[in-house]
Amino acid sequence: MPQLMPEPWFMTFLLTWSVLLTVIPMQIMALTFPYEPTLQSDNALTTQTWNWQWL
Repeated sequence: MPQLMPEPWFMTFLLTWSVLLTVIPMQIMALTFPYEPTLQSDNALTTQTWNWQWL
């Protein structure tokens, strides 16, 4: 039974997983935060008070 002999496919399996575990996380981390977020304007953060007429 060729499935029980690990010699033909085991090195391919190890090589494939080693490539996937080294290349894929680097690509994901490069896409996570490509730049630091900046505020568009400081005016958007200020709020105006509301005048209650009946108090």
